[in-house]
Amino acid sequence: MTSYDAWLDPEEVKRLASQLLEPVPAATAKPPGDPSFGVDFVGFAADEPEAKSSSAPAPSGVDGLRQRFAQGMFLLDERGEAISAEGEAERLQSLAFDFARSTAASRRSVRLKIDAVRWLELVPVDSPESRRVFGAIVTEPLDASALQQIEAALGE
Repeated sequence: MTSYDAWLDPEEVKRLASQLLEPVPAATAKPPGDPSFGVDFVGFAADEPEAKSSSAPAPSGVDGLRQRFAQGMFLLDERGEAISAEGEAERLQSLAFDFARSTAASRRSVRLKIDAVRWLELVPVDSPESRRVFGAIVTEPLDASALQQIEAALGE
């Protein structure tokens, strides 16, 4: 039987072992194919110190929501039927309606993890006619101001 001691450098083994014991830093890079950018994203300009600003105003209302949630979004009526649906979110409508119905009394948004980097945000939106459920696929949880923007956009 051959001894492995002759093949190993003791200092290198100690260095590797100490690296294994060090805490791993949190991953800051997003995985390839990250859905947080829309399909119209062209990249960052490395040579330009400041970004060019568009003279056109940002779309508001439902058009603004479509642009923001390019991965998919939908709006369901009180019976769970789609008023509008776009992108990948169409597959998740029945699940969304079941969750929205089960949390109807709380009138709070619900977040469901759908894969490693994405969530389905469900936001109940009350209108004079009825209660609707807005659903969108997001890569980061929506904060209170984003939820208010959604409610304002759907109220238009």
